[in-house]
Amino acid sequence: MAAMTRVTRWLALSVLPLLTIAGLTTLSPGRAPEVQVASSARCSQPPVFTLGYQRGQDYVIPRGNGFLFRSDAWIEAQLCRGGTLSVTAQGELAGTELPQLTMVLNNEVIAAPRFDRERTVQVKVPAAGRLLLGYFNDYYEADVRVATLRGFKLRGADCQGFTSITVPREAGGTWSAQTLYATLVRAVPMTVVPCGHGTLSVILVGRPGNGAYPEVTVSQGDRTLAHVRTSAQPQPLSVDVQAEPLTITVTNPYFKTIGDRNLLVSGLTFSPDGNR
Repeated sequence: MAAMTRVTRWLALSVLPLLTIAGLTTLSPGRAPEVQVASSARCSQPPVFTLGYQRGQDYVIPRGNGFLFRSDAWIEAQLCRGGTLSVTAQGELAGTELPQLTMVLNNEVIAAPRFDRERTVQVKVPAAGRLLLGYFNDYYEADVRVATLRGFKLRGADCQGFTSITVPREAGGTWSAQTLYATLVRAVPMTVVPCGHGTLSVILVGRPGNGAYPEVTVSQGDRTLAHVRTSAQPQPLSVDVQAEPLTITVTNPYFKTIGDRNLLVSGLTFSPDGNR
């Protein structure tokens, strides 16, 4: 039986670079690396938390009076003075860790609590300034069948190549025109438009999910040109095609989430210190 393929959120789903935020991951209080991201210099009371950075679309989502962190992201606010921040949050265990909320004041980590069941923590914020609340220990694991296609070529009597190749987002995969490399996850076809009639050549490789490799069908109009059961070994495929669009589809998709660590911050209350 084929081994299970486990993938990260980056592979399963289709910056401030991680080089910048890596130092904020799984931290204890101490010096944090400087983060060069523009933010408003005006403070407010009560402070207003807004999106500071997210590594991908909808990685942090406003939810009620707080925020749902789905992957690496932070929110931030400008504080007029020091005080006490009350945070109500709950998390989901995945892998071996609970989600962690890293709190950074003016590039200094002041707290990094972890959450499972809903609870409220109070953190002393010693001074005014820029306060970041970040989630950086994301974990995502899934068992997924993935079909990889590379080295697309078309040899024809009148032309060479393709008018277009498209992998829709709904297919759960990717397409690189620079490397001629595609991945497919769901049973949504990619579309290949040859420049004319000729012979299409491509190399297929599979990654197993639930003990089985993906199966791929190549069709043009109402005709099935090829049906391939992929494996870990590259398999060359050549088919004669006409001058019309053809589709390539995974016919036995499999996708199961094994672990997904998220953090829901449901309440943020800041009590400033008295006038000095």
